[in-house]
Amino acid sequence: MITSRFRQLQKREKILILILLIVLTTIVTPIYVINPFVEKQQNLKKRIAELEWSIVEIKHLKKIRSSLSNNLPIKKNSESMVVIVDRVLTENNILSALQRSQPTGENQIRLDLENVLFNALIQSLVQFSNQYNIDTGDANISESQINSPGFVNATITLIEI
Repeated sequence: MITSRFRQLQKREKILILILLIVLTTIVTPIYVINPFVEKQQNLKKRIAELEWSIVEIKHLKKIRSSLSNNLPIKKNSESMVVIVDRVLTENNILSALQRSQPTGENQIRLDLENVLFNALIQSLVQFSNQYNIDTGDANISESQINSPGFVNATITLIEI
């Protein structure tokens, strides 16, 4: 039916329709056929760039992690938790505040400290965690009876990981 109608048209109408078809084809092809491929390629390039940057960040973080782990002394298996506790408390000048240290299990020790500086106590707990893989289990911290700012009483359970 369309072909029979097309044959009935005059020569100039046929030429005009063919020109219109050519123009439409030149406009539609890039928009609906080529653009999706170009956009997909651009998205892939963007994703590759993001992944390359992620790899760079991961390498940097690994380098930082390995340098940190190389700098930190790790507890030797032959050292007991009591020895480590004494060493850390001495390094932070709070050994005199230790009233009692009592092992409560194979990998646990309970510390009772009186009139200890809060900042030194926290610094010691961080040192236990970072250098010796000893975590804080239970902690009970209360204000010291000497009424000096910054001093506390503490009962802390340390757990070897």
